[in-house]
Amino acid sequence: MHFAHFFVTLHAETSTAIHMNATIDISYKQMLALILQMPVQSQIRLGRTLTRQSTRAELTRLLDTFRTDEISEQDILSEVKAVRHERYAKRK
Repeated sequence: MHFAHFFVTLHAETSTAIHMNATIDISYKQMLALILQMPVQSQIRLGRTLTRQSTRAELTRLLDTFRTDEISEQDILSEVKAVRHERYAKRK
């Protein structure tokens, strides 16, 4: 597993930031050990970020599964209106 580490150090006296990027090979167990060393609030924030990312990825995958050029949104709306009209007529 590759892990991109983004490290930012802020220098209070100069108000400048030094950015350093590095890529390292790391196992899942090593990653988990690092995460568990983080403060609880950071763990929670990371968990929320990962949840958002995975939810977004799953939704995209799902939408791509059902995406088609065979039927337009207008066709769908017309069919919905026809079914609603039919059901309304049956209730009378």
